[in-house]
Amino acid sequence: MRTRALVVHAGQITAQVVLPAWMHGQVTVTVDTEDLVAVAGLSRQDLTGTEFSVVADLSAITDTDVNPHAWQLPATSGPIAA
Repeated sequence: MRTRALVVHAGQITAQVVLPAWMHGQVTVTVDTEDLVAVAGLSRQDLTGTEFSVVADLSAITDTDVNPHAWQLPATSGPIAA
């Protein structure tokens, strides 16, 4: 399902994002920083606070199973899980 993802920290290798529709946004998910840089066209330093639209498994039990992919910027209109 397509949903929102917000970058809370962007390190050199990995970034931490929250998906408000998964675990009420209380658990971060680790993703590759370079994937976000490539989609956003921003530097790593400018990624924090950036909102994306992603496809993710919102029924996942663990952060490693959420599998956010198909990143888009800006967050697209249409049906998106809160």
